[in-house]
Amino acid sequence: MPNLKLLIAMFVFCFLVSCEQENKNLSIVLSIPEPSGLAYDTLRNKLWSVSDETSRIYLLNINGEIIKSFEIPDEDLEGITLVNDSTLAVLSEEKRNVVFVSTSGDIIDRKHVYDNGIFNNGPEGIAYDTNNKIYWVANEKNPAMIIKYDSLFNEIERKEIDFVSDVSGLCYDYMDNSLWMISDEDKKLLKMDTEFKIIESYDINIIQLEGIAIDHQNKLIYLVSDNEEKLYELKLK
Repeated sequence: MPNLKLLIAMFVFCFLVSCEQENKNLSIVLSIPEPSGLAYDTLRNKLWSVSDETSRIYLLNINGEIIKSFEIPDEDLEGITLVNDSTLAVLSEEKRNVVFVSTSGDIIDRKHVYDNGIFNNGPEGIAYDTNNKIYWVANEKNPAMIIKYDSLFNEIERKEIDFVSDVSGLCYDYMDNSLWMISDEDKKLLKMDTEFKIIESYDINIIQLEGIAIDHQNKLIYLVSDNEEKLYELKLK
C-alpha cells in the first residue's frame, strides 16, 4: 500500500498548485493609466471604464483588452454607469458634474451634483436604476455620502455613510434592487439594500479600489484598482 503520508502530501501539493493557478487568472493588467470607474454593458458583454489621468472613456472586452476609447473635455473622471444602450453617465470630480455622453463620444448634457467644497473628496461613484429612473451618486468622504437623484437630477434624498471611511465605487444590481459599494481605505466590498442597510460585507485585499461592476451574464464581479492598473474578477454567488 502506498505511503499514506506521501499521498496526503501529494494531494496538498496538487491542491495548492491548482489554487495558485486559479488565483493567477483573477487579475488582469490593464493598458489604462489610473482606471477609476467601471460599468458592465449587458448588450455588448463588455466593460466601460474611465481614466482620471487621461480624461478618456474606454470600452473593454471582459479580458480587459481595449476595444476603443475617446477623450472628453472634462477632467478627473471618477465613475461611470450606463443610462441606456447608447448613453453613458460619467462623473467629473473636479467640476462636480455628471457628464452625459454617447457611446460614440458626443457630449449630450451635464448636471451638477453635491459639492462639499473639499478638493479631491468629491463625487467618486455613480449607479443607475433603469427601471425606476433613479441615479445614485457617492461622495467619497468628508462626508462619505450617497445622494439619490431623479431622472432630471433633482435631489430626492441623501444619506451619510458611517460604516466605512470612504466610498470609492458604486453599482446598482437590477436582479434584486440592491447597491454594491466599495471602500478603498477600508478595503471592503459591501452589498446593501436601497435603504443602505448592509446585506453582505467582504474584506478585499486590493490596493486603491476605484470601480465595481456586476455581470450576471458571466456570474462575475469586476473590480478595478487605480494604483495597480488591474482588473479583478470575483465569482458572483
